[in-house]
Amino acid sequence: MVTLAEILCEEGLLPRRQTEGALAAAEHVGVPLVSVLLEQGLVKGPELRDVLRKRLGLPEFNPEATRVDPDAVRLVPLEEARRYRIIPVNLEVHGAERELTLAMVDPTDSHALDNVAFTTGAEVRPLLALDTDLDAAIHAMYQGIVTRVMSRRPAPGPGGDSALNLARDRERFGGELSPGRLDTKPMSRPGEDSDSAPEWRVLLELLIRKGLVTREEFELERQRLETGAPDPVDPPSEGE
Repeated sequence: MVTLAEILCEEGLLPRRQTEGALAAAEHVGVPLVSVLLEQGLVKGPELRDVLRKRLGLPEFNPEATRVDPDAVRLVPLEEARRYRIIPVNLEVHGAERELTLAMVDPTDSHALDNVAFTTGAEVRPLLALDTDLDAAIHAMYQGIVTRVMSRRPAPGPGGDSALNLARDRERFGGELSPGRLDTKPMSRPGEDSDSAPEWRVLLELLIRKGLVTREEFELERQRLETGAPDPVDPPSEGE
């Protein structure tokens, strides 16, 4: 699939020099290119959506018509959804095969697609999403799920009864929690919430490039830490 950087240059949405600078900045801090583009105001969300619609021809995430399934949302932690600007919309199971529909601001982000496919064990089918629509869906769906699963009472906000406002937001996306489904993944990972998270990601990529650790080994260790599994027991050496 063509990359976002190539599309930006070919469609004249951003000069090549600025595109390369944004790409270098994204790689330096370990965030997706689309985050740098939007947060620094280099491109506007609607302009980006229109260009990607033209080039990719993907179906689109419509917040007024697309129902977001909370059981699908549970498959991807909140920080990953925010980091990659994605939200799971629906999970279909056909025997041993699983297909996950994923709304994305940047459907060309192969790293996000590969990561979600690896962690969920599902084939990922992307939808194109406008950044503001996706951010609203993330806020409504993840906050609702965390509140119900953790049994926390939402604090009143400036808009009045926050629980009522949240219910209205979640109703907009068609989301309803399935009773008894508490198999959500943890909403945080070791080191992700600290100020040094970007440096931590850079260190991980450096270790992978130097061949000191593989991405598969990292994912297995991350999953072990998240689930609280015991440390693997090394086989005894000779003479022990």
